[in-house]
Amino acid sequence: MVEFWNLVVGGAVAGGLYAILASGIVLTHQTSGIFNFAHGAIAFATAFLFFQLNTGLGWPVWLSAIVAIVVFAPLLGWGLDRAVFRRLASAPATVKLVVPIALLVAIPALCLYAVDRINAWFDAELPRQDQILAIRGLGPMPKRTWRVGDVLIDSNQIAVFVAALVAAVALWLVLRHTRLGLRMRAVVDRRDLAQTRGIDADRTSGVSWMIGSLLAGVAGVLLAPLFTLNPPTFTTVVLISTPAVVLARFRSLPIAFVGG
Repeated sequence: MVEFWNLVVGGAVAGGLYAILASGIVLTHQTSGIFNFAHGAIAFATAFLFFQLNTGLGWPVWLSAIVAIVVFAPLLGWGLDRAVFRRLASAPATVKLVVPIALLVAIPALCLYAVDRINAWFDAELPRQDQILAIRGLGPMPKRTWRVGDVLIDSNQIAVFVAALVAAVALWLVLRHTRLGLRMRAVVDRRDLAQTRGIDADRTSGVSWMIGSLLAGVAGVLLAPLFTLNPPTFTTVVLISTPAVVLARFRSLPIAFVGG
């Protein structure tokens, strides 16, 4: 029984990450029609920046989190939407599939290449992720562990639970009780009709990509201390979250969370 409950806790932690990732994929697919295989790459880039700011440059956790999650991740999503995804609106299905996969490979490689070049050109000492045994997350370092009966719960797991709950409530409030959420739902249901009623579909899509990328950034920073900071791991986690997206029929955020 003890082993069972420990597995339940571990599964719930992974499920929280899958729920956050699946919600971001559903959100961007709703307004663009593109399945963003590069979602894991955005998560990795955000986590890698957080790692470099906190571990490499010694910034405090809260400042590193604000810059990486709140600023960098949404800007990356907005930039990808403007430069790449918006141009794929009328592209063939094959192109919509291949381009995100290319970004899935390219973005992490660019992150690692940038650190190597900065170290070489400026004689910096930014660490590579494979040089650090324990990756710092949003929780305390070293992590704190509590025993509930015979079940062990650590601070990194609690951070995932809290983030998943906050993300679920925040997305529900935005989509159901704000004008932005109303515009997003209108663009999803009837894009042409929404445009005739004065809704800027491209701007609404851009906001969706920013929110989706922010969710990817949150998941990435939370995932790194649990599963290590390397691109294949992030790719695998996003692929594992795909059944939750399918269960949600690429539309329902609440079902995507339950699926996770």
